[in-house]
Amino acid sequence: MWVNPSLERRVPLTRDEILVETRGRMEASHRAWIHQHSVRRVFQPCPLPRNICPYRIHDVVEDLSVDQAEDCCNKCVPIYIIPDQSRLNHFLCYALHHWLYHKWYRLYQSDIEYGQFVAKIFIPCPPLDNSTTSLVCLINGLNARICSQVVSIQQYVQTCPVGERFSPEQTFRDQRFYIMQPLFKAMAVIVLNDDFDVRMVDIGKMPALLTLTGETYGLSQPPSFDSIKNKVDKIVSKTTVQVRLHVAIDFALAQQEREVAFFGPQPDPVESTRELESGTCCNMQEVRAFVNQLGWTGEPLQGPSSAWLDPTVHSEWLGHGARDDKLIYESLEKQQRWDILRRTVGLKETPRRLLKRRNSIS
Repeated sequence: MWVNPSLERRVPLTRDEILVETRGRMEASHRAWIHQHSVRRVFQPCPLPRNICPYRIHDVVEDLSVDQAEDCCNKCVPIYIIPDQSRLNHFLCYALHHWLYHKWYRLYQSDIEYGQFVAKIFIPCPPLDNSTTSLVCLINGLNARICSQVVSIQQYVQTCPVGERFSPEQTFRDQRFYIMQPLFKAMAVIVLNDDFDVRMVDIGKMPALLTLTGETYGLSQPPSFDSIKNKVDKIVSKTTVQVRLHVAIDFALAQQEREVAFFGPQPDPVESTRELESGTCCNMQEVRAFVNQLGWTGEPLQGPSSAWLDPTVHSEWLGHGARDDKLIYESLEKQQRWDILRRTVGLKETPRRLLKRRNSIS
């Protein structure tokens, strides 16, 4: 963590200012990690056998990288975006990520040290059979293959040397706190790019398929659609329903809350952050060096960062996490949405009169 000149001029900071600044840096790193692996470099697996798939550009499940495998861990539910012939598939990733983050994030209280998040996004090859039943079957099978590959990778990594986080010598990280969540194997959300309209402001209103895979090992109880039966738009089968996306994500978060209430949070926030040598945000040695530069006094700072700030006292979202949300992720979505709308009406660039109007309504 770097202390920039403007921050250095304010040193020493108060205890709360130091915690806000440090937590904000960690939030920004966490957000960049999940954005990198679910948006900018989204994994595009093929659910079809190699000799059948007609598409040349896709990722092979067996070639899943260690970073992508770790990013499958500590997530609540996988989301599969089924692409179409338009160029909106990757824009949907940007819009979906931004929407999901605001659904999941709890002011300063979300655990972030090991890539925790509500979902991981995939863009698989489109199925050859367009029927819903066939699609669900393919995605359930694909999800099982991905989860199995993650386990295989983690078993391999356990035999490899672990170096200091963010050092050139580090090839692999300690996998103890990268946990393939049982819910991630138990259900999946499927959205069709055909159902997405770039003019749609509330992405949570788009239709989604919510499917239960039948994998229940490690859960306190099998998931059931009983809690959302009045919000189902269409029953596809006993294990698959069509709902609005916000209903599917609320359902996934509710299932996660139930599991946390039964088993406690996994990974354990205190144990996993005791030294924090293999997290996705930073390590504890780096955090302590940073806070000391800002004027920290007293006992060495301990994790988890979700326990540092009381949201009833610190009710405004501050720090680098809030800044990046506005200046990077919101701006990226707005710019891409505008570019698509502009191209749709045949404009190569934004006329000045529209630019002025656009800025006034942004």
